[in-house]
Amino acid sequence: MALGNIPKNTRLETLINFKVRVTTSNSSTFVGTLTSYDKFMNLVLTECEEFRIQKKSKKYLNEIKNEEIDLSKIKEQKRLLGLIILRGENIISVVAEAAPNMNTLKPQLRLKKSNVAIKPLKKKLNSEKLPSSTNGGVHKPRR
Repeated sequence: MALGNIPKNTRLETLINFKVRVTTSNSSTFVGTLTSYDKFMNLVLTECEEFRIQKKSKKYLNEIKNEEIDLSKIKEQKRLLGLIILRGENIISVVAEAAPNMNTLKPQLRLKKSNVAIKPLKKKLNSEKLPSSTNGGVHKPRR
């Protein structure tokens, strides 16, 4: 079940920092945080887990095509992967699972975009305006 505020019609760029579920052509499923993508739909996922059906379970599913499926015979394997790159050629679907957690985002990502320019806290020192007797703001320790 999806948590948070997830847009219905989304482009891939709106899903950056969302927790997503990616299904691949070999029927593996990857769940992780979407960090980046490119024009070929290669995806970078962080904190990623892989879920895949074991070979015995795949064989069982191929044998009983139109009969009832015994769920106790289907086993899924889970692996913790961490940071991965998925090749876009193998991706079938990308589904948003949860909105990004605002507490875990980097500070610059939490800022709202606006037209206001942010000034640095410390002013830059101009070497031309400093008198020759100063040592550029460096002080000797007092004894």
